Amino acid sequence: MRERSALAIAIAMAAAIAGAAISATARADLPTVARARYGGQQGLSKGTIFFLATEAGPVAVGAAHSFALPKLVATPELVFELGHTHATIATATRLLTSLGVGYGEAGGSLRSDFVVFALDAPPALVRVLSAGMADEGDRVDVLGIPGGMGKDQEVVEGRVSGADDEKLEIELDVAYDLRGWGGAPIVAHDDGRVIGIVQAAQPSGRKMRVLATPISAVLDGIRTPLEGGRGRDFAAFREPTVSAETAPASPIAAKPSAAPVLQSGPQHPVEVAIEYPPSESIIGGTDAATFVAGRALAQAGAGLKTDVIFVVDVSGSARLPSGVDVNGNGIVGTAPTDDAKGLYGLGSSDAGDSVFAAELAAVRRLMTRMDPRYTRIAVATFAGRVLSYGVIEDDPALTWVGLTNDYDAVYRALDRVVAPAADGLTHMAAGVDQATRELMGLPGALSREDPESQKIAVFITDGLPSLPVWNDTFANTDVVLGAAKRAAQAGVRVFTFGVGE
Repeated sequence: MRERSALAIAIAMAAAIAGAAISATARADLPTVARARYGGQQGLSKGTIFFLATEAGPVAVGAAHSFALPKLVATPELVFELGHTHATIATATRLLTSLGVGYGEAGGSLRSDFVVFALDAPPALVRVLSAGMADEGDRVDVLGIPGGMGKDQEVVEGRVSGADDEKLEIELDVAYDLRGWGGAPIVAHDDGRVIGIVQAAQPSGRKMRVLATPISAVLDGIRTPLEGGRGRDFAAFREPTVSAETAPASPIAAKPSAAPVLQSGPQHPVEVAIEYPPSESIIGGTDAATFVAGRALAQAGAGLKTDVIFVVDVSGSARLPSGVDVNGNGIVGTAPTDDAKGLYGLGSSDAGDSVFAAELAAVRRLMTRMDPRYTRIAVATFAGRVLSYGVIEDDPALTWVGLTNDYDAVYRALDRVVAPAADGLTHMAAGVDQATRELMGLPGALSREDPESQKIAVFITDGLPSLPVWNDTFANTDVVLGAAKRAAQAGVRVFTFGVGE
């Protein structure tokens, strides 16, 4: 039997204490919705989850499209927390049903867009919902986490405008911002039973039209749970990579092509990664046809080898808000309006939406498109401080991890980058020179050069250079261009991206 984590045990104790101390009337006032946080500082999922009562005990339910599969299979556990107070209420390490298909994806529908998590212990400090039914015209409440309102739950009223086995349609009484409410429960106004799951919303005059998954779809999925009801670990859903040379024979017979296959040039092994249908899908019949999507990679040899270094701006201005909801919690961080604090005293009201957070999120997203078999990655940061008039600190740029094919080591390095707060001025030239040093394996580098690889620096910044010449942007720009010329002479290509305003 799996040992329960200390966090799961603490939650179970909290649930027991809460159950003994809270009256039935008070429980009705508890929130019902939460956010899911990936382990390893990977941030929050995009949507909302709620807790549903089943014969085997409470489970967590959400929208499938709200969860990123690469993050889910890599996380040791999901932590469910309240939207405003961030109190931890439950954890999960297993899926009770296979991850559904988003309604907007190939082969997806509203009935397929859900996910059910087996909980490590009963949830604390929330109300667990029971399933119910609703008919057209019935009054309902949509429960979600409001953005920037300082509370864990908001209730928006409406009515059922359409109901069948495939979908629910809800007309809200008012137009309301439902960003981040994907997966939120829709409950009957009279008895509080959940009837559906929010999937999409669009304005309809002065009101809002909501499309939802009927709760019956979730109940159907729970009737055939994975591993006899125990659930399956997240890592088991990692997409397999199938080699064309070793792939098992398909149970579906392929029909011969009427036209000859034309071949030209040298032949190389091809690896195919199937992304759809999901793992363990069943396709019936020898005449069956289905949509298949994935990626094919020809192993063309050493010419594909690439070394990439991400160079990230961690100057003080990177603490400013990026202007977007980077961490997906439904709240867009803003800057304080107190001008007396000065530029470098400012920060984002939601640190997870800062320029710094956006830069690191961009690095992680780009990494998902890279192949560790052919691409090494390194990470460096730059800022810079003036120790006294005309004297700059010795190390305005720093390499956190040298070129490596171990992407887990890179992710761990990115987690360490989060630890120190963004601070200092912007010594861009130091960042470019650091990239050249690592890619070329020059003295002081953590990396060893591969003479056969193409060399790329991904330079991410939020502003203009303010060092090494104090208070002279034009002079600093010339210094940066000089560093870029040195990189070009070494065969390094520099791609520059601006983040924020």
